[in-house]
Amino acid sequence: MRSLILALLLAAPLCAADIYLSPTGSDTPGGGTLAAPFATLAYAHSQSSNGDKLILRAGTYTGGVYMTRNNLTVESYTGEWATIVLPNGTSGQDVTLYFAGSGCTARRLEIVGGYFYCVKIDAGPALVEDCRIHGSGRDCVKIPGADNVTIRRCEIYDSGLRDPSNAEGIDNVNGDTMLVQDCYIHDIATNGLYPKGGSIGSIIERCLIRNCGQKGISMAQSSGTAFYDTVANPEYYGCRDCIARNNIIENCEGSGIDLEAALRARVFNNTLINVAKSQQGGIRISLSSFGGSPPDVPCHDCEIRNNIIVLGSASARPMLFMGNNSHTGTLTMSNNRYYKMGGTAVYWWEPTGQYGLNLAGWKSASGTDTNSTEGDPQVGADWHLLVTSPCIGAAMTIAGFTDDYDGNTRSGAWDIGADESGGTALQTPPPTGTLGTGGTGSSTPLPGTPGAPTSLAQTFNGNVNLTWNDNSIDETNFRIERRGYMGAWGTLATVGANVTSYTDGSPILGINDYRVFAYNAAGDSLPSNVVTVSLSSAGPPTNATEGCTAQGDRGFSVTGVVLAIMLWLLRKRIHVQRRRIHD
Repeated sequence: MRSLILALLLAAPLCAADIYLSPTGSDTPGGGTLAAPFATLAYAHSQSSNGDKLILRAGTYTGGVYMTRNNLTVESYTGEWATIVLPNGTSGQDVTLYFAGSGCTARRLEIVGGYFYCVKIDAGPALVEDCRIHGSGRDCVKIPGADNVTIRRCEIYDSGLRDPSNAEGIDNVNGDTMLVQDCYIHDIATNGLYPKGGSIGSIIERCLIRNCGQKGISMAQSSGTAFYDTVANPEYYGCRDCIARNNIIENCEGSGIDLEAALRARVFNNTLINVAKSQQGGIRISLSSFGGSPPDVPCHDCEIRNNIIVLGSASARPMLFMGNNSHTGTLTMSNNRYYKMGGTAVYWWEPTGQYGLNLAGWKSASGTDTNSTEGDPQVGADWHLLVTSPCIGAAMTIAGFTDDYDGNTRSGAWDIGADESGGTALQTPPPTGTLGTGGTGSSTPLPGTPGAPTSLAQTFNGNVNLTWNDNSIDETNFRIERRGYMGAWGTLATVGANVTSYTDGSPILGINDYRVFAYNAAGDSLPSNVVTVSLSSAGPPTNATEGCTAQGDRGFSVTGVVLAIMLWLLRKRIHVQRRRIHD
C-alpha cells in the first residue's frame, strides 16, 4: 500500500503557477511574482508551462504572441482591467491573442486590433468569457476547426476596420459544439456570427446582435471543400444540428437568420427587428453550390418556431425567402409572428417562381406554418414585449430549454420571441461598461471598479480582528460583510479608503464568516477570500483555511491523491466482485 501511495503522489497533478505581469514590471529571470511581475506577454509565455495562469495587472500589453501551452489562462488581475493590443493595419501583426494550445482560457480582457483577427483559436476546448473584443482588421474572433469553444458574456464589435469585405464578429469554420451565450455583438462589417464548414452541434443563445452589414446569424455559409470533414459530414452540409434560440437581432442589411445547406437547424424564439433592409429576407433558406463537385447541397429537415420577424417600412425584401431547390425532407414552421412596418408583407417561394405571396399563399406553397400569424407584435423600444402584445401566450412549448433572452424562466403558455413577459428585463442595448448583455452568470465587475482586497486574515482576543491587503488606489470605502451558519451575507460595517483593518466586537456564537469588498462610484470589487471563526462557550475559536494558494507553487494536489486512492480501491473491489462472479 505504501508503494501505491508513493506512486500516486508522484503522479498527482501539480498546482499550476500564477505568473504576474505589469506594464511597469521587468522581464527578469526569477520574476513573475505579484511583487516582481514580468513586463511582456512574450516573455511571460516563454517562462510558463502547461496549466499556468498569466495574470495581468491593469494597463496595456502588446499582443501577437503565439501561445503554445495547453490549459493556459490569460486574465486580468482580480478587479482590474488589462488591454492586449495590436495595430489592425500592419501586415505581419496578424492576431492579437492567439491560442494554439488546447484547453485555454481568456477572461476579463480587452482585446483590440490585429491585422486579421483579435482572437484566433486553433485548438479546443477553449473558453473566452467576460471580454471586450473589437477593432479587428477582419474577423473579431476566428475559429478554424477548433471544437468545444465557448464564448460567453463578451462584447464583440467593430470588425473589418482594415478590410470590411469579409469580417465577421465570430467566424467558425468546421468547429463543432461551439457555444455562444449572452454576448453583445454589434457594428459588424459583414455577418454577426456563423458556424459553417460543417460545424456540428453549435448553439447560439441569449445574444444581442445589432448593426450588421450582412446577416445577423448565418447557419451556415459555403466554404471551400478543403475545410469540410468528409468523414463526419460526407454530404457537405454547412452545419449540422445547430441551434439559434432566444436571440434579439436588430438592424441588419441581410437576413436576421440565414439557413444555408443546414441539416436539422433549429431556430426557436428569436426576435428579429428591422432586418433584411437590403438583402435576402427576414429568414432565408438557401442551398450551397460548389459548382458541381460536390453537387448543390440544400437544407434538410429544418425547424423554425416561435420567432418574431419585423421588416422596416423601407425594405423591399421578403419576410421569408425560400430559394430554388433549397430544402429537402420536412420543413417545420409554426407559431411565428410576421410584421411589415408601414406596408404589406410579401413572401417568396422561388421553387414555383412566386415572389409576391401573402401569408396565406406562403402557407399553401410551403405546406407548413399553419399556426403563424401576421401583425404588429407590439414590442417596445427595448425589443421586449409590451403587456398588450398578441405574442404573449401564443407560442408552443419546446423541449430542450426553459429560459428566455433575459435568463428568466418560461412557464405556462410560452410567448413568441426572445422575451418571456413578466420577468425582470435586461436593459437593451446594455448600459455602457456592461460585459455582454449583462445576462445570467456574470460575476465580473465593470471596468473602473477597484481591485479586490486580498489576504483577509483574523486574530481573536475576545474580539475578531480582521486585516486585509488593499490592492486598489481608487476605492472610496471598504465594506465588511458577515454571515452566520447557513445565513445570508449582511453588511457589518464600512470603513474609509486605505483602511486595512476592522474589529468585530460582537461576534455571534457559532459560525462567523467574513469577507471584504472595495467599492467606488463604478461599483463593487470582487470579494476577498472568506475567513471563518467558530465561537462556542466550550473553548477558543477555530478558523478554517483551504486551498493551494502560494503563487508559483507547483506542489502536489492532496485532493488528487485522495481521489486517486478512492478510485484504486473502487476498481480493486469491482475486480474482486468480477472474479467472484466468474468463479
